[in-house]
Amino acid sequence: MLALVLVFNLIDAALTLMAVHAGIATEANPFMGALLALGTVPFVATKLGLVSLGVGILWHRRHRPLATVGSIAALFTYAFVMGYHIETIRLLMS
Repeated sequence: MLALVLVFNLIDAALTLMAVHAGIATEANPFMGALLALGTVPFVATKLGLVSLGVGILWHRRHRPLATVGSIAALFTYAFVMGYHIETIRLLMS
C-alpha cells in the first residue's frame, strides 16, 4: 500500500510539472506552488522527500492502528489525485 503511495507521488509530480509547464494547470498547494516557482528541482526534491519521509514514518509504525489508518488515507488521497489527473488528460484529448 505504501509503495503504491510512493509511485502515485512520483506520477503526480511528473503530471503536475507537465500540466503546469503546458499552462493548463497551477499547483493547488500554496507551499508546493512557491517551491515550483523556484524551479523543478526544489519542487520535485521536496515533494518526493516529504512524502517519502511520511511513508517511512508510517512504515516504521505500521503495527499501530493509527498508522494503518494514515496509510489507507494516503492511498485514497493519491488515488483521488490520480483520478483528477486522468480526468484532466481525458478532457484535453477530447
